[in-house]
Amino acid sequence: MPPTMRRRRFLRHHLALVGGLAWSPYPWLGRLGLPGDALERVRVTEVSVHRLTGHPRDYPVVPWQGSVTPLHLYPEHRPAPYAPVDPPRTATHVPSALYLRIATDDGVRGLYGPIDEPTVPVINGRLRSFLVGRNPLAGERLWDELYRLDRHARGGHFMMAISAVDNALWDLRGRYFEAPVYELLGGPTRARVPLYASALGRSVQPGEATESARGFAAEGFGAQKWFLPYGPGDGADGLAFNVDLVWRLREAVGEGYDLMFDAFGGWDLAYALRWAAAAEVYGPRWIEEAFTPAELKSF
Repeated sequence: MPPTMRRRRFLRHHLALVGGLAWSPYPWLGRLGLPGDALERVRVTEVSVHRLTGHPRDYPVVPWQGSVTPLHLYPEHRPAPYAPVDPPRTATHVPSALYLRIATDDGVRGLYGPIDEPTVPVINGRLRSFLVGRNPLAGERLWDELYRLDRHARGGHFMMAISAVDNALWDLRGRYFEAPVYELLGGPTRARVPLYASALGRSVQPGEATESARGFAAEGFGAQKWFLPYGPGDGADGLAFNVDLVWRLREAVGEGYDLMFDAFGGWDLAYALRWAAAAEVYGPRWIEEAFTPAELKSF
């Protein structure tokens, strides 16, 4: 067995002791009989973005009904009114997505994706040169340095790029230590994880939404999240629709079932309060991203 493999196997069996080695000086290495620089030798040699493309497939064409967005405040940017596809038809779709890969000098690779295309220039133009030659096991140090690297790193696509790198580095560290990432993060805290169904893109029209909601429940999902289509620019009728959607879904799944909602940052505080006051009687679990982080007055 190669020495690097033996080292990783050894460390994996001692994660209870060495779980923090990647983020601090390495006082335990000597006690474990390992060289003092055992974890310092590894270096990043590659940071690259790859597009993966799948096989063409025919899908039924369905009317897209996503969430309200901040831009929908302006009438010309709102989506066209919902209309069913009649007659039904199919269209060919070729799935494609971008993935980030970070590799080390001893052949270990970490992957993450899909990533958003606007993050690619940040990764290629700003983060790659900073990461190559660094120790990928020093996770806390690297994240803090990336966050401090640029004065624009506090949000937007720069922060999204840092997040992609951080996820790829966690994957790399899991592969390096031959352990699942949850062990590196401190170990399991539960045997099962609850799931909810996402209705993103599903029709929220009467009848169609209730049919989807009952279908999610029949599949065994104990909760589901729906995306509200209207915001402040749609007036009283839009608000009434958003409240009625909660009522229709509650009627479909019954009491004691978690229904969550997302506004994609398309509201403001006043609108969110009006919706919450009217929808509260139907017991929504939460409203997600009612407004953008920039709406400081709304917090």
